Amino acid sequence: MSTYSLNQQVFSLSLMINSQNGNSGDSSDSTSTYEDTLKTDITSWFGDATIQGYLGDSWQISWNPAVYESGQDGANQNLYNLDNALFAAKGSYSFDGTTRNVVVVSVAGTNNTSGFDIVTEDGEVGEKVGLFGAEQREDDTPMIALGNSVALNILTDLTSDAPLLGQTDLLLQNYLAQEADSDTYLIFTGHSLGASLASILAVYLFGSDNPKLSKSDWKDVYVFPTAPPSFGDANFVAAHEALFPLIQNGNSSGTSDDDSAWNGRYVNTLDIVPMAWADNASNDYSNIYASLGIVPTCCLQKVINAAFDGVDGYAAIPEIYTFEGDFEQPFCVAPTKAEKPDF
Repeated sequence: MSTYSLNQQVFSLSLMINSQNGNSGDSSDSTSTYEDTLKTDITSWFGDATIQGYLGDSWQISWNPAVYESGQDGANQNLYNLDNALFAAKGSYSFDGTTRNVVVVSVAGTNNTSGFDIVTEDGEVGEKVGLFGAEQREDDTPMIALGNSVALNILTDLTSDAPLLGQTDLLLQNYLAQEADSDTYLIFTGHSLGASLASILAVYLFGSDNPKLSKSDWKDVYVFPTAPPSFGDANFVAAHEALFPLIQNGNSSGTSDDDSAWNGRYVNTLDIVPMAWADNASNDYSNIYASLGIVPTCCLQKVINAAFDGVDGYAAIPEIYTFEGDFEQPFCVAPTKAEKPDF
């Protein structure tokens, strides 16, 4: 019996895929090491009695963690960091007394030791590319940031084993096609960069005039993105909303199987990431931390300014829940005048 709501359980799963962020490998075979370690970590958490008190005991890995390493982390080409990762888990949840299966696809966020993540997947926002390529009509083509498109191509090329199906070397798309069931919910989730990629992946697989997967094969398909930056244009937002309308109290009609909310952004008011890239001209966020008596370092202030200056043509998917931010203590220390470099 779980004590967490389904929203809380899905958020927990979204964090599990990030357990190896911050670690660095030193050889090209560290991809399999990362995958094995993630599998061990997640399996251990699913079997932990304390965690089961929150999540229940039904969750199992259903598509093993898959990892990508670019080997492109600055001058040190022998530093192999985890650049992308995702996995799927299958469990069950009681909706108004009826137990149904739930499959969750969890996408990792930015690895702070990965230059490829920071420079390319997070930072390449100056150019947008079409989500679906030539198959989409030009007048309503959803456009996404170039860096996110690079990540999407990586994620859709990764293969892994599906232990519950007894299948090996499956693309995520092919795994989901075999797992689809009209009584099973499918949820895409991630945090920060992972949230952006989860939403993009969901629209990529279920959108366009020739979708790769069909929502009608599932009980329903949701996205649960926490703290994503704006990563697409207005056409992408329109495609996202058409496929995944905001859901309060479990479904768009307001009557539901479950008291939960889906398909919109969860945002902390003091987190700059979900405020990034869309046009914020009507709001002055440049002094976002001033009321807390926090003076960011000059380098951090440059990041804040860049995020709030916006990049032409980006729009945000709607917010569904906003948390009032609070700090128990400052997250950075203001440098002295002597420490400040000139910019």
